[in-house]
Amino acid sequence: MRWRVALVAVAAWLVAAGCRKSQRQLAEPVAAQPASAPTSTRATPPSEADIATFWAWFQKNAAALRADQNLRRTMGTISDELEKLDAGVIAEIGELRESRELVISADGKRALFPAVQQIYSARPQVPGWTIVAFRQRAKPMVIEMNGKRLDPKSMKVVAARDGDKLDIEVFVPGFTTLEDLGAASFVVLDHLLGEYDMETKIGGIEWAAIEKAPASAHPLAELPALLDKTFPPKR
Repeated sequence: MRWRVALVAVAAWLVAAGCRKSQRQLAEPVAAQPASAPTSTRATPPSEADIATFWAWFQKNAAALRADQNLRRTMGTISDELEKLDAGVIAEIGELRESRELVISADGKRALFPAVQQIYSARPQVPGWTIVAFRQRAKPMVIEMNGKRLDPKSMKVVAARDGDKLDIEVFVPGFTTLEDLGAASFVVLDHLLGEYDMETKIGGIEWAAIEKAPASAHPLAELPALLDKTFPPKR
């Protein structure tokens, strides 16, 4: 796992993460979008020419973008350019030891995964930048959002395989309803599992108060290991 100082992605998660899965959804985990949320407007994937234009723009502006200390502004600037390729594909920015990280993200929308992969596959080598596809796994961290604070170290989980997916139940201190918990709930899971595994390997998700956790429940931080044990990563 890459060491990182910061990941500026909270603003991008606010809409998609909060509506991605109901308390019990066992069907294919395609993001459910509200009527006002942006969705892809293209009937066909972005063209190679359009993708090349984006990367040419990024290379030309890479040094200035890296020098900008306002990471949210940088994320917005790059996302605006990605929006021209396929509405809904966004940029997220992180800081690594030696460079900045550009994450090309589908923002939890499964239908946009092919576009992300197409854009990523055409990436150039850009000095000072590390480019990755999809939000990556990160060390458990406290998430504070809209007045809610979630600490993975105080949460537990049980998991059960259901075909080619892993159903999970997450136990949260002070839990009342998923609506009250809001987007922070799925931000925690995105951090732990990464965007690709979250959308392709996790099926049903239930939430409950920590007092209801059975003795067999694992610390939430162990969920990535449980997922990898059930569905070993391809080498």
